[in-house]
Amino acid sequence: MADGIDRRYLTSDQLHGAIHLNNVKPLRLVTPALAAKYLTITPHSLACYRNLGGGPAYYKFGRWIRYSIEDLDEWVNLQRQPGGSMPRKVRSAQKAR
Repeated sequence: MADGIDRRYLTSDQLHGAIHLNNVKPLRLVTPALAAKYLTITPHSLACYRNLGGGPAYYKFGRWIRYSIEDLDEWVNLQRQPGGSMPRKVRSAQKAR
């Protein structure tokens, strides 16, 4: 290091000002390949969603991309669509009114 400071570790002043979080669960992060398998889609489809901005939220650490299982579940729930057409009996009853 040029200035002789080891920047991998925080100084006591930095630690004093840090916010400590208690009872925080660690994130369960998976690779894009595992995320695609979890969602039962291809890794290419997941990459297309990511590039077009319509897919699940993701984390980017440098060049590595990771997905949280909770974010994948949330995205799946947002994709839920209402049921198909009404049954024939219901439609004919509504027309009669």
